[in-house]
Amino acid sequence: MVTENLGFFIYVFSSIFVVVSPISGVVTFISMTSKMTRKEKNDIAKKAVILVSQPFNY
Repeated sequence: MVTENLGFFIYVFSSIFVVVSPISGVVTFISMTSKMTRKEKNDIAKKAVILVSQPFNY
């Protein structure tokens, strides 16, 4: 059971990692927030994490 769940998690995480491409996301974030203060950047990053961690309510 645990082995199946772990295998499924690795499969899903690696698939999402490839589709989302976090490296390009970081580059985009840096370029879009280059003129903001560190606090503003942190606030936006926190809001983004909260937004994507919420379950989709359709």
